[in-house]
Amino acid sequence: MRTVIANWKMNPETVEEAKRIFSGIKRISTNLKRTQVVVAPPTLFAPLFVKAQHKKLVVAAQDTWYEQKGSFTGQISPTMLVDAGVSSTIIGHSERRALGETNELIQKKVIAALKAGLGVTLCIGETTRDADGSYFNGIRTQLASALTGLPRVALAQLVIAYEPVWAIGAIEPMNTHDIHSMMIFIKKTLGDIFTKDVAKTIPIVYGGSVFAENAAEIIEKGGVQGLLVGRESLTNGFLDLLKIVDAVK
Repeated sequence: MRTVIANWKMNPETVEEAKRIFSGIKRISTNLKRTQVVVAPPTLFAPLFVKAQHKKLVVAAQDTWYEQKGSFTGQISPTMLVDAGVSSTIIGHSERRALGETNELIQKKVIAALKAGLGVTLCIGETTRDADGSYFNGIRTQLASALTGLPRVALAQLVIAYEPVWAIGAIEPMNTHDIHSMMIFIKKTLGDIFTKDVAKTIPIVYGGSVFAENAAEIIEKGGVQGLLVGRESLTNGFLDLLKIVDAVK
């Protein structure tokens, strides 16, 4: 099963527009055979869609907090999300990291979300690429700090989203050879943290300038199990992308 995650970020502006976008995704999702769609709208809109969830379409949050309740103005707990019917959450997105989220904070969020029964899409990725390859150490640190010590039973709810920050919003995605090389590295790192057998069970998706036009190539040549889609997920092109991904053998 492939996973395509639609991260709407702080879009759209109105409830009516959110309903329109979601209805198109819902219509396409019923005919998908190999693909599960995860829609992560702004949290305010999520309760509008949870009743429409089915095997091939689930609703996620874009973030969560690491405590289940308390004096944390503006935060939303994993327990609240579960109670509202949300199935999973994105954690560690590059835009959250850019606002100051540390590896330690992200680890707390991952643990709290999994403990509450939420699925977790953990985002990792380098901001730049240097000639000596030191960015690999950064990827290793992001994974190890977030996942070391997690019980294996929780890993069935985990997806890793690799999003090279420098490729987000670019005209072209990272080339598929480099994506494939990074997938191998991430799998090896997951094997070091857990075991090789466990690492094989954890899906890895790619995010960064993904469109209908390049989705099939990224899946086929990049060695990924799915995609994390930003701006394209708000357009009609996303519906084409879903059909294209689902058709890849």
